[in-house]
Amino acid sequence: VPAHAKAGGHIEIQLIDAAREDDPSEDGLTAYERRTLEAMLRTIQEASEAGYAHNDMAVLCRNNKNARMAANFLKSRGIDVISQDSFLLQ
Repeated sequence: VPAHAKAGGHIEIQLIDAAREDDPSEDGLTAYERRTLEAMLRTIQEASEAGYAHNDMAVLCRNNKNARMAANFLKSRGIDVISQDSFLLQ
């Protein structure tokens, strides 16, 4: 994430290792899903700290199931989600 939001935009793609997949935990998430969601949250927090507003951020997901899971995760961490379908963060 660039140090200052005024310096321009930012696109980030992260590959999460799925090789360590295991059974779902008590919250229903697999280890892979948990690592993916935590990485997404860290990136959003870093961008916020660099001055990017949540309404300038978007998260792309593979399918609606993943988008719902990500939206619910972010909401549980205090980040408002405007739309689960467009997944634009407020």
